[in-house]
Amino acid sequence: RNIDNLEQVARFTRELHGLTAGGVPIMLGLDQEGGNVIRLRDGAMLLPGNMALGASRSPMLSYVAGQGLGVDLNRIGFNVNLAPVLDVNSNPRNPVIGVRSYGERADLVGTLGAWFVRGQQEMGVVGVAKHFPGHGNTFGDSHFSMPSSYVDKERLFELELAPFRTAIDAGLDAIMTAHIALPRISESPRIPATLSKNVITHILREELGFEGVVITDGLEM
Repeated sequence: RNIDNLEQVARFTRELHGLTAGGVPIMLGLDQEGGNVIRLRDGAMLLPGNMALGASRSPMLSYVAGQGLGVDLNRIGFNVNLAPVLDVNSNPRNPVIGVRSYGERADLVGTLGAWFVRGQQEMGVVGVAKHFPGHGNTFGDSHFSMPSSYVDKERLFELELAPFRTAIDAGLDAIMTAHIALPRISESPRIPATLSKNVITHILREELGFEGVVITDGLEM
């Protein structure tokens, strides 16, 4: 919210990196998904929404998009991008995912998302796949309420988790959790996935074998 222009941001990030020169590097991230979720506009590389990449059905285009964005973000001083979105757009009435998803097929989302991750991370920018374990089947917007997904574990692994598994196998660095309730999976019907041991420890860590960084979605949501 304090972004003014590209020059201001680049100057600011250089100053921050200078504070940790020679020590543990600072990680600076932003939401630069493309489409309707973009934090830097003027002078930055702008990607179309994931659904446009999904319509191409091209893993190569997704890979090149990740590479290009990684180069651009590095140039500006960012080494973490809160992308890609790996939610499957399985509910057409979902108010918050929509064109942010690669599509309604789990295999397509997983393939294009994994190639985007490869491209972005090869250029030195940490990929943060979101919103685990899948925000695509909800009816609400977790910025304003806590939506519920009533899928069971079998359906969760078959659809929602499939793209995350593909990205993990491709070497994904980090995952962002969703503030959604899963009454048939979590310990309590009103606990968000972010705080659920069943979801984060048992499913993500143990069953999917993810050893990277886990972060939450915005805590002001």
